[in-house]
Amino acid sequence: MKKAVLLLLALVVVTSVIVGVWFKTAGHPDALRHIVLDQCLPGQLQHRNPAPCAQVKPDAGYVVFKDRNGPLQYLLMPTYRINGSESPLLTKAQTPQLLLAGMAGAQFYASEARRGDTQQRGIAGH
Repeated sequence: MKKAVLLLLALVVVTSVIVGVWFKTAGHPDALRHIVLDQCLPGQLQHRNPAPCAQVKPDAGYVVFKDRNGPLQYLLMPTYRINGSESPLLTKAQTPQLLLAGMAGAQFYASEARRGDTQQRGIAGH
């Protein structure tokens, strides 16, 4: 009985350590949300500077964020928290139409693609 309790205690300790390490190395699940709410939105509202976002539309309820992992990758994100695609918030009339905003946000992709193509051909600035 004593061995079983010690074995269970050891298992709990090892599991706790593994879970702790995983949480520490997995990254913060709300990192992008913090960038949007703590940097992009206040920067646009207070200084008319959306950085590090490419565009901030507070009245429309979204930002366009340049992903650091690729030259032509942009993320459209709401300026409020949505808890999954089943969120009842998405069915409300006042909720921004993010699909339409995403289509409009494609301008960043197209402009970056044109700029990159121009630079590759050696005719930047023309």
